[in-house]
Amino acid sequence: MLVLANVAIVSNEECGSRSRGKADDCTRVIVGRNQAEVRRQVKRPVERGVAVAFYIPRQTQTRTATLALPVHGNVDRQRICILAQWDEPYTGIARRWKRRVKPIGTVHDVCADRCIRDEALAVVSGAGLVAYFGHASDIGFDGYHGIALEDMRLNEPIGVLVSWSCNAIFGQSAFGIRLVQSGLVRAFIGTTDSAARTRDNTALAQIAAESLVVDRPSSVGNWMLAIDKVVAKQDDRSVSLAWQKFRVVGNIDEPLPSLSKEFR
Repeated sequence: MLVLANVAIVSNEECGSRSRGKADDCTRVIVGRNQAEVRRQVKRPVERGVAVAFYIPRQTQTRTATLALPVHGNVDRQRICILAQWDEPYTGIARRWKRRVKPIGTVHDVCADRCIRDEALAVVSGAGLVAYFGHASDIGFDGYHGIALEDMRLNEPIGVLVSWSCNAIFGQSAFGIRLVQSGLVRAFIGTTDSAARTRDNTALAQIAAESLVVDRPSSVGNWMLAIDKVVAKQDDRSVSLAWQKFRVVGNIDEPLPSLSKEFR
């Protein structure tokens, strides 16, 4: 077990009060017993300038000043991987994303038109950041003829996994939640929308990629704040509404890959 000492679990009132100061001073993680309880407390990815995450333990636990998540092995912070279902537009979207985040470092392309499932999972094992593009369900990712929890035989955990799909955090047995509970992923980012539009997810993915390079966020929480600021300036209401359904599960302070030396 790894205790995430920098994770503060605070109430809505405390969060609102503290967020009037420096947003980075308040990282909020809600621990809930089930999805219904979490939905009542976590309304959007950023609330009053504070990035919010949630965690649902396998067994009910009492709120404490810190959050303990199961984890094993080490994460290669600088390794980035893209996963994509073998179908357009997903492979095309994934590779545009790859080109944009290239300044961050080496991006491993393990899309389904190049790799079978086990080959792809061997590459993403221990990666600092993994992005998936395609369909998903509460069972898992649809690409690669299906990636379920039991298929994720990773030697090392993934630092951050972002799913540009629908159904990523939908239903009581949501795939993203179970990945974090199992210790396979330290921070999972995805939507609660069961019918997310590819157009909206594509726009958000490009905003997120741009933010990684331009804003250089050091953690998941800072990344969410940076994306939120850009989305707030968008005229596209559909994209804005889609963003409000995204959530972080797990460690919102999980570090992200940093800009490679040649681009600094």
